[in-house]
Amino acid sequence: MPGLFKGTEATRAFYDQTGWHRRDGVLVDTALFSATNAGPILQSMIRRREQSIRELIGGPGLRLVECGCGGTPAVFLADRCKSFTAVDFSSTGLAEAAAALGPTGVAFSTVEADMTHLPFGDGDFDAAYSAHAIYHIDNPDGQAAAIAEIMRVVRPGGHAVFVLANPFPL
Repeated sequence: MPGLFKGTEATRAFYDQTGWHRRDGVLVDTALFSATNAGPILQSMIRRREQSIRELIGGPGLRLVECGCGGTPAVFLADRCKSFTAVDFSSTGLAEAAAALGPTGVAFSTVEADMTHLPFGDGDFDAAYSAHAIYHIDNPDGQAAAIAEIMRVVRPGGHAVFVLANPFPL
């Protein structure tokens, strides 16, 4: 995909070479940025955020695309879906995404693509979700292209949910 990639090469390299690999059975990204060991207040806030996202996204029976899923797709949305399409620019992340989505029982596919140039038709999905991914695109034009492209593949009247803040800045 030369010329189409808008995310930084450094980000891609980090996730392909480090972030989506496991150390002691845990994804490096999860160890660095996850709230799995958080206290009860943060855990409650995360559950509340997930419930809000579930309500906003709709369902059940959705054709959902998650852009920038990496190795940790939004499995908390799987029961809302008829099909779940996981998109990321990291093949390493997509292998982890497939392992995470398999046990959900929802029909899913993984697609290696840059979210600024999605290989889908206009309105192919009922809903889109993207969390903690767009800020990895280091310029406003690329970020705008990603949002426009994600909106293009959502059908008229569908929903898109973006989580854009990094809760664990470096």
